[in-house]
Amino acid sequence: MNESSYDISKSLIDIQENLARLTEENERTKETQKGMTELNLILRGDKRLNELCKDVLNFLASLAEATVGTLYLVREDGNLELEAGYALDSKTTKKRKIVEAGEGLLGQVVTEQKIIQFKKLPADYLKTNSSVGEAAPVNLTGIPLSIGRTVVGVIELGTYEKISESLLDIIKSFTESIAISVGAARNQYRTEQLVRELLVKEAELSGQMNAINQSNLTAEFDLKGNLIGANDNFLDLMEYERKEVVGKHHSIFVSDEYNKSKEYKKFWDELQAGEFHTGEFQRFDKNGNLKWIHGSYNPIFNENGELIRILKIATDITEQKERQLQMDQQVASLNSAAIVSETDAEGNITFVNDLFCKISQYSEDELIGQNHRILKSGEQPDGIFVGMWKAISLGRTWKGNICNKAKDGSFYWVATTIVPFRNLKGDIYKYVAIRFDITEQINQKNELELQAKELQAQQEELQASNEELEEHTQQLKEQQEELQAANEELEE
Repeated sequence: MNESSYDISKSLIDIQENLARLTEENERTKETQKGMTELNLILRGDKRLNELCKDVLNFLASLAEATVGTLYLVREDGNLELEAGYALDSKTTKKRKIVEAGEGLLGQVVTEQKIIQFKKLPADYLKTNSSVGEAAPVNLTGIPLSIGRTVVGVIELGTYEKISESLLDIIKSFTESIAISVGAARNQYRTEQLVRELLVKEAELSGQMNAINQSNLTAEFDLKGNLIGANDNFLDLMEYERKEVVGKHHSIFVSDEYNKSKEYKKFWDELQAGEFHTGEFQRFDKNGNLKWIHGSYNPIFNENGELIRILKIATDITEQKERQLQMDQQVASLNSAAIVSETDAEGNITFVNDLFCKISQYSEDELIGQNHRILKSGEQPDGIFVGMWKAISLGRTWKGNICNKAKDGSFYWVATTIVPFRNLKGDIYKYVAIRFDITEQINQKNELELQAKELQAQQEELQASNEELEEHTQQLKEQQEELQAANEELEE
């Protein structure tokens, strides 16, 4: 092979390697961004503990293509309690409802506080009740849910194939956010239970208040709004000494602007009228630092039905709100780069973001209420969409590349992930689709493939020319030999 042929071959190999590397990097970036968006959608909102745990487990099981999964929470006694299962056999659910502290694979994950992958599991350790019948996974991954050094729960994912290191890194990046949300939901659940009992059984107030004081912020105010007392948790959060705040008005914990507002006056007017207030509240400590609390202001009545004081019970959610802000910023950043839409269970569009409108060239009003078929290009076989609907209608996440048609008739390509969402009854009520514009990449890929074919053709043409040249050279050599022989005969 001459130098020109070598250069062409090397260029062809370089193009193929660059194409493979570009595809791999794009896929890795899309997976991380997609996972972050899906998780933010799950963690947002005021979900009950059990619903949140189920949604988180379903998300991670789908991400890891697990056949079975569990989510355990660490109880106050150190034992682990099963909070959610994914495709879990009913016998296994009953058998493993409570796992004692330090026991088995779960105990090892809690103790070591790191992701651990196990192989060669006992045949009856985890069984699935999926459509393929009862079966046990070959690999098991234990994932701790930790806040700092405190493990609040453990997730098990059973798979037939070992989860890749790159996917484990993505899952690990999610665990602290999941732990904080689960911990907050559990605290809220406990608090709500305690508050209901307080209102119904005032005679048990003292014992229940001791329990609340151990893990919550409590403060009492008279009917004018002056602080009567507060527990250490409240004082520590607000950075006050007890003597500095007792007798002071509640307004020292709010901003000057809110203190002078009609909303703040209405807040105390309603409390003084015996109305209950619950929600998230913005407060400020002694040094002016912003604090967020989730709690309730509870009117307390005496045995004659007379309002005597206001009891505040709350939890500190400052860190959660800061993380939520970060998540919102990440979602906003993703929303500025991703094409996002939502549809109902029939595929009718209920939400689109600005990028969706921009790439499709339709306005929001033109899209809302329309079926997603309005964007169908007709450039792909119907079988792709039949398979897509079959998957998502069964609650599975679907991924693929789709060619859509814009309003002006032009085509564009999007890397698409569609995630089904279920209501409390388990029925799918909407689909969220996250897309990335890959038109340029597809065009580049097609161009590179065309260039590769052209280079291949040139190489073949050059090879044919070389073969022809060699043939001519051989003929000339033979003619030269014949001429030399004739000359020798003449000389003789």
